[in-house]
Amino acid sequence: MEESYNLWDKLKLLPAYQNSYVLSKEIYRYFLTVTDKDFWLIKSQLIRAVDSVSANIAEGYGRFYFKDKIRFYYQARGSLLEVCDWLAKASERNFLDAVTAQKFRALSDNVFKDVGILISNTKRQLNKDAD
Repeated sequence: MEESYNLWDKLKLLPAYQNSYVLSKEIYRYFLTVTDKDFWLIKSQLIRAVDSVSANIAEGYGRFYFKDKIRFYYQARGSLLEVCDWLAKASERNFLDAVTAQKFRALSDNVFKDVGILISNTKRQLNKDAD
């Protein structure tokens, strides 16, 4: 198999991107079925926030400078915390059952771990270049 130099192909191999994309897909699919008008605000904010996680990872990955990359990875982590906040609210307001809430929490925890690794590795590269 020939190695790809296409950034999109390489991005899709990153665990942080893969897992954040899966989280986004799963949340979107679940909340498509929720039609309660009272839930509209949470639903729209939650989907916006979860889509922002993989988008920020992608944008950071495409940046040339390590400090730019790190900044976007931190934004992805912040969006992920926002997702957890909206999920807690959805659960508390009975728009999300306990089993599904736990599933989304486990997926989110994996993304937190992966983004942390991405940040650490990029910081290591930044420090290596500084030497």
